[in-house]
Amino acid sequence: MLTHFDPTAINPTQMVGILVTLAAALSCGVIWRRRPWRWISLCWVFFAAEIIVGLRHSIHDMFGATLRNSGGYAERQGMQWVLLGFAVLGIVGALWFALRSHVHPMLRLAMLATMGMAGLFALEMVSVHAIDAILYAMLGPFRLIVIPWVLLSSVTVVAAIGYSRNDQRSAWRQ
Repeated sequence: MLTHFDPTAINPTQMVGILVTLAAALSCGVIWRRRPWRWISLCWVFFAAEIIVGLRHSIHDMFGATLRNSGGYAERQGMQWVLLGFAVLGIVGALWFALRSHVHPMLRLAMLATMGMAGLFALEMVSVHAIDAILYAMLGPFRLIVIPWVLLSSVTVVAAIGYSRNDQRSAWRQ
């Protein structure tokens, strides 16, 4: 658990993650007057804070310690796969909602990218070793998890810019 903030303890993967998630938050923040973009922007601020604090890892460690103390740590894999299944069902439900909603295509794209990032954090919290081995493998000075962070953040930035440009064109026509 993070007891104090030490900026020197931030690794290159976290630094990239913080920068790209804040870029997504700021790009959505530019369209703050539109309610859905407020929520998306706040989600990305939360993601940046989560990368700094690492609460998902603390929650995982807390549950691991509880399972070790109760003697159930060896049987945790079944529970992990069940939790992963619930996370996938939640993500699929949210994706279904986003795809069926009647919103601007750029807003839908940002919603999907934001849900993807939330799903990735849920995946990290459940922490299945086979998946962790992939996400936390090194790629130069970075962990591979930085790739989906950059991609999902970039999709959100592009969607916000696309929406903003379309919104400005609509204002000129009025």
